[in-house]
Amino acid sequence: MLRAFSAFLDFCYLVRRNTITEQTLREIEDALARYHRERTIFEESGVRPNGFCLPRQHSLTHYVYLITEFAAPNGLCSSITESKHTKAVKEPWRRSNGFEATYDTDENFLQRVDNELVAEVLPQLLSTSTKTVVDLGCGTGRNTAKLLGFPSADQVLGLDVTEGMLDVARTRPELAEGMREGRIALGVWDVMGSDPLPFGNEQPNADALISTLVLEHLPSLDTSFLRVRQLLRPGAGAWVLVTNMHPVLGRQGGANFIDDANGGMRMWTEKYVWGPEDILVVAARAGFAAMQCVGDEGSGVWVRTVRDEEHARRLGAGSGKWIRKEVLFGVALVTTE
Repeated sequence: MLRAFSAFLDFCYLVRRNTITEQTLREIEDALARYHRERTIFEESGVRPNGFCLPRQHSLTHYVYLITEFAAPNGLCSSITESKHTKAVKEPWRRSNGFEATYDTDENFLQRVDNELVAEVLPQLLSTSTKTVVDLGCGTGRNTAKLLGFPSADQVLGLDVTEGMLDVARTRPELAEGMREGRIALGVWDVMGSDPLPFGNEQPNADALISTLVLEHLPSLDTSFLRVRQLLRPGAGAWVLVTNMHPVLGRQGGANFIDDANGGMRMWTEKYVWGPEDILVVAARAGFAAMQCVGDEGSGVWVRTVRDEEHARRLGAGSGKWIRKEVLFGVALVTTE
């Protein structure tokens, strides 16, 4: 515990310097790595048995990048900007179901593994013929923003089941710019429901659809894939990328969030455990087949683990016990007719 406090204080004193050199940045990174390594004692001793999900601790990981971009903070207190953050993010969240406030700041290592996989796979799948893309279950726009980074994507449609998530998404600068340019539209839509799309009677006829870390919330894969097929253009060749918690992790964990309105307690959502085989079987009934020549073995399926201790340190709290175990999978599908 003393080593954890020592590393944390080293970090604090280093970032408060009014002059920061390349050597200082290396020392900051070393202090943060030591802190993340040593703070596991609080989990092991039962002080924080469920890990660390504190937004201000998560912000430590951004200091080196932000100092590089904007120079030394020179003792600037983050509370100065807190009022703006409250107006732009916290108040919209309070109109929601409570999941959005910590969705992007909660130390969710699975989301980071998903970020790695999506960054690897999207360039392989997006081509010049991919003009309209749907982000189903877009949440706060984490991957919607990535889609806007591909010039071929003329139109991006972000759909989510809660308005609160979309309120937070609209605060992302890249999404706000995309809406001003007419490249992106956001709307509430439940893939398990029967409501029409929020964009009028016109079907999107999308060339592609991504849906990441959504399936564990869905009680029926058949219903969801039939609805997904309605979002895509007719005929063969439209593609879908889905990612989800691997069953190895899903049987022992699930989606959860910090509920500020309930004293900061960790709340667990209802979950459903699906594996790659479930996706392939159900998707085939809806007119999809596995995409060939992509995936870990060219079969359209990726499986990801926490590779080693270094990877776990980068992923953050809770990942260490999953080293060399399956935590995430992805499946790429194409329409057959």
